[in-house]
Amino acid sequence: MSGTIMLSKQKTFDVRTVDFNFIVNILRNKVGDTEFGKGLLETIDVFGMNMICVDELDANGLNKFDGFLKELAASLEKENKGLSKFLAAVCAEIELDERVLSR
Repeated sequence: MSGTIMLSKQKTFDVRTVDFNFIVNILRNKVGDTEFGKGLLETIDVFGMNMICVDELDANGLNKFDGFLKELAASLEKENKGLSKFLAAVCAEIELDERVLSR
């Protein structure tokens, strides 16, 4: 089983369920009560899918999500290098996304 971060219809990232749940729990604790957080968690909370969809975020929202992932990756660098590298790879793709590049 896995969870998915959907950057766009063409670009998705699959991660082990245990890591996906970890990311979701941190996301929920950090921004879960905000409109931004509710939007990111909607696919999970409303539709019951192991998916974080950022494909409909504008450049500001995508940058905010990127900042969250970078902070999380840095905090995991010593204890979970694999997840940290996965998050860094997602961030690298976000930086190449046309929504971010067009800013």
